[in-house]
Amino acid sequence: MRKIMCFALCGIFMAGLVMPDDADAQRGRKKKTDKKTFNVEELCNRQYASGLEFKKNSRFVDAKDAFNTVIEACPEYRKAFVQLGNLALQLRDWDEAVKNYEKALELDDDDMEAKEALAFAYQSSGRNDEAVDIFAGILEQDPTRISAIQYMAVAYEQDGKKTEAFNLYQQAFQIDQTIEGLEEKLTNLSLDMKQWEQAYLFTRRQVDRAPDNVGLKRKLAFFHYKAEDWDTAVELYQALTADHPDDPGTLGDYQLLGYCLRQAGRVEDAFPVYEYIIEKDESPEENTYYFYAIALMDSGRLTEAIRIADKGLAVDGSWGCLAYTKGEALSKRGDSRAEQKNWEGARGDYKSAKAAFAGVASASRCFDSSIAQQDRQDQLLDRLNKLEAKAAQSGE
Repeated sequence: MRKIMCFALCGIFMAGLVMPDDADAQRGRKKKTDKKTFNVEELCNRQYASGLEFKKNSRFVDAKDAFNTVIEACPEYRKAFVQLGNLALQLRDWDEAVKNYEKALELDDDDMEAKEALAFAYQSSGRNDEAVDIFAGILEQDPTRISAIQYMAVAYEQDGKKTEAFNLYQQAFQIDQTIEGLEEKLTNLSLDMKQWEQAYLFTRRQVDRAPDNVGLKRKLAFFHYKAEDWDTAVELYQALTADHPDDPGTLGDYQLLGYCLRQAGRVEDAFPVYEYIIEKDESPEENTYYFYAIALMDSGRLTEAIRIADKGLAVDGSWGCLAYTKGEALSKRGDSRAEQKNWEGARGDYKSAKAAFAGVASASRCFDSSIAQQDRQDQLLDRLNKLEAKAAQSGE
């Protein structure tokens, strides 16, 4: 009986020893159940977000490492390939960009962002034909995708297809007229294609919206200059020089004003303009002296033209066309003196003219003409000698 009781007690005691272990085991199982399951996709999302933050802060090496880590853990994480392509674009590594965009498109061939980026990478590396093909495919799917329209227009422009580029820019403008720089692009292309009316409309509209914008007013004046509407160009350039005397571009406005005045037949009005430029310009160009001398010569003020040419040649003796203009003025003054029978004066002018033509630098665009002019001065001297001899015989 005692043995039975012992066995029973021992069993109860052992059961008591085991019961705490079982409870712990149960609690352990509960702990395991409550523990959060490891999620690879969530890790990739977090790493991708870190990559975007690195990229935003221009930490491109860290961003690249983050996106590569995403791809190692999640090989089909398409957006990471796109971001690697974008980083490669920023670093001008076109081949690397193409490789990553192509991988993204293998994972999803309807990814418009990757398609557009791939086309842009082709375009940036000079593969315009391939770029245009992709942009055309994108626009078949989404004709109003403005970014693709603009990129395709740039590709056409780079290939010299200005009409096609203009039509695409205009299509983008019709969709959204607030795109910065688009109207200016249309204006410039219109001018390049000599579509003056179209260019004027775009420019005029810009000026009307921003009447105090000196750059736009300058563009409008230049439009009239290109269209050879000299009177209106003169009016606009006069307004620019009066309203914006301290603007860095004002000297350029004076130069174009002087040219437009000459073309408008107002040669005398151009003289003070050129004098102002010569006085104010710290780095005068040949054209300033050249056009001034031409204007003086055309108005018959030959001695003044010679003076201005000499003044310019003192700045830079290699200005060949200015030396040529001096030779022309001297030769014309020689003709005038010959008519007045001022033989010595004419002879001196013809010789000086020949020397001026001989001084034209070989690199100048006026050099070839100067060779013939030297021969012509010799002919004029021979003619002068004959006229002088004939006058002496007749007692004149």
